[in-house]
Amino acid sequence: MHKRNLSKDLSGMRVLQTARKGFFSKILGALSTVWMEKQARLTVTVTIVAALTSFIIFQNVILIHSLGLVAMCNYMFSQVLRMSCFLVQTWVTRAEKTRNQHSVYSFGYQKVSILGNFTASLVVILYSVFGLKQGLEFMLQRDRHIRSSAPVWAFICLLQYGLVQWHISKIPIRDFFGGLFIQNSRKRVDGIYNHLQRNDMRAKLGIAAVAIVTSIALLAVTNNSALTLFDLYGGFAMILMTFLGNTPVLLQNAMLLLQAAPAEITTRLEKSLREVSTFEGVLEFHKEHFWALSPDEMAGSLHVRVRRDADEQAVLAQVTNKLANLIPARNLTVQIIKDDWIISATPRRL
Repeated sequence: MHKRNLSKDLSGMRVLQTARKGFFSKILGALSTVWMEKQARLTVTVTIVAALTSFIIFQNVILIHSLGLVAMCNYMFSQVLRMSCFLVQTWVTRAEKTRNQHSVYSFGYQKVSILGNFTASLVVILYSVFGLKQGLEFMLQRDRHIRSSAPVWAFICLLQYGLVQWHISKIPIRDFFGGLFIQNSRKRVDGIYNHLQRNDMRAKLGIAAVAIVTSIALLAVTNNSALTLFDLYGGFAMILMTFLGNTPVLLQNAMLLLQAAPAEITTRLEKSLREVSTFEGVLEFHKEHFWALSPDEMAGSLHVRVRRDADEQAVLAQVTNKLANLIPARNLTVQIIKDDWIISATPRRL
């Protein structure tokens, strides 16, 4: 009995070791794939440097009681996550090429990059909530005083900002803001988010952050009495802009993960399907389902019932061509179903 239990434990350990090896081997394989790209290698270096410096700066600006510098760390952390999403997108692009070479059919690769952007925007929003909580604590401190080392850390923040922004301007980051889906889903978002989707606030946040941090450094150097108040309000403004700038991205990627279709695209699809029902031999269509794989790519499936004497290939070609302007043929599944009704030639007596 003891030997049986021992053999079960050993077999369980082997399974766990195999799973761990498989997981780590996949991670290493993905890293090696990304490392093959010259642009990605530099991005990995800048991302690691920016992440380490952001962590060090954050630990120190908390101690000097500067909300503006805390908000600046929040913004830089969001930029680090954007570069990380670019690395994920690089891996997805190379993985899709490998998939096409081996003719493997899967929509999973598109979802990986969407999930990465969703997670990044969610983390930034949660980090903004933490910054808001930190600001409220600073506000309740009556004797809050920003330490004299604030200009030094402000200068380091500006150097880090310059390095990161220079690199981001050199790489094609695609975080699905301003794509087809976001343009066609503006009616779903009310109030201020409608304006934010047309104007990416994250670009304006960088300019505002530099202005606020520079002002904090100058006020600290001159020992101005308005430093504490300006730091508090400037920090709150940066945190609010970070929150509002990332919320539309979070909502967009959430809709993509839920396999929703844009409202305007759905209207155009309904119009095209009504025209499909008028094709020769088509009786009806049903079980139609359309969704967005990415902001610029749709997928769908539907069943088309045709007469028994209809040409299936001709109907399939007509339906595919009709929907080709909205859904690529490779992402469209059309099932032709022959009508099984048999009309008797013998008249019935009543």
